[in-house]
Amino acid sequence: RTFPPAESRWVGRPKSPGVVPSVDSTSALMAVSRLSLIKRLFWTLDRQNTGILKQNDVRLFAELWGFRGSSSEWDSEFRRLCEYLCRPEEEGLDLVAFIQLVNDTSRRGCFSSDGDLAYLCKVLIQA
Repeated sequence: RTFPPAESRWVGRPKSPGVVPSVDSTSALMAVSRLSLIKRLFWTLDRQNTGILKQNDVRLFAELWGFRGSSSEWDSEFRRLCEYLCRPEEEGLDLVAFIQLVNDTSRRGCFSSDGDLAYLCKVLIQA
C-alpha cells in the first residue's frame, strides 16, 4: 500500500466542520510563510518538545486528515511512512521528514496547502 493508502482510511483533506480557512482569510496568518506554518504545526504536534514526532504525534496529524484505521492498521501505516521517508520507525519524524511529508504531492505524500496548515494549527492550538 501507499501512503496515504489507496483504499483510503485517509480522506485526503483535513477534517473540518465547514470550509477550511485560507491564509488569505486569516489576517493574523497572512504574513506567515509556508515554512513557518509547517514549523508551527510540527511544534504543536510535538507535545513532548523533543524535536521528533513519535507515532502517536503523527497519528493525531493523520486523524485530522481523516485516518480512521485501528491501532494495528496505524502501526502498519506508520511503519510504511517511516520507510518512505527513510526514518527509523523507533525514532519517528524529525522536522526535515515532516516538511518532506507535507510538501509531497505524490500519492505517497500528504501535501497540505497553506490553508490546511493554518487550519490544522488552529484546531490543535484550541484543543
